[in-house]
Amino acid sequence: MTGPRDNETWARNLAAGWLPGEPFRWELYAACLKESLDPGRPWCDLGSGSTDFVEEFAGNCSFAVGLDRVLPQSPPRPFVRADLERLPFRDGAFGTLSLRFVAEHLPDPGPVWAECARVLVPGSRLVLITTNLRSPLVRLASSVPHRLKRKAVSALFGVAENDVLPVYHRWNSPARIESPPPGFEVERIEYCEALDWHRRTVFLILLAVARLTRREIFRRLRSNVIAVYRRTGERA
Repeated sequence: MTGPRDNETWARNLAAGWLPGEPFRWELYAACLKESLDPGRPWCDLGSGSTDFVEEFAGNCSFAVGLDRVLPQSPPRPFVRADLERLPFRDGAFGTLSLRFVAEHLPDPGPVWAECARVLVPGSRLVLITTNLRSPLVRLASSVPHRLKRKAVSALFGVAENDVLPVYHRWNSPARIESPPPGFEVERIEYCEALDWHRRTVFLILLAVARLTRREIFRRLRSNVIAVYRRTGERA
């Protein structure tokens, strides 16, 4: 019987042969975030949920805080409960903002981006990872009724059904992602595949897709995208 560590070792070895030199999704996101964190300024992880992610990267900035509209069972410390459309912070309070699989759940991204621009100091960065609506896998998933999707995601990836939120995909096409929100400019865009190793069959499917889309002309078909936006204007 294999456990998570066995699956991870097996998956990494297989990926190293099929996709030499290419990092896993979370490794790539972590690298983008670390490069964007300012040691002298605070960072806020928007939609942080129940995670130790904030604590993991807190040492790369002056202060780190998680924020979500619902109080999770195990919130990061420190944690603020608030709506993304009304951030309880002063103008220019942060050097970095991040959103991990939050953008696809926004019914109206415009007010959120406006708040992000307001609380970020000019020259700082907004880092997000989200789903890519051009991906055939994401398209297929978006066509499944939410009730059934909750059960499927929970069974496949071990996620609690209550943590599977409705998706709107209002900011999830390559055209939208590559056109930055007002007050921002694109600094970096990376398309990547999930490569989740918890279920070997799922991993093999995602690995095959990643292999098929490795050529540059096909990379925009991958299921995930990481975007780093830079807040325009003069640095304070």
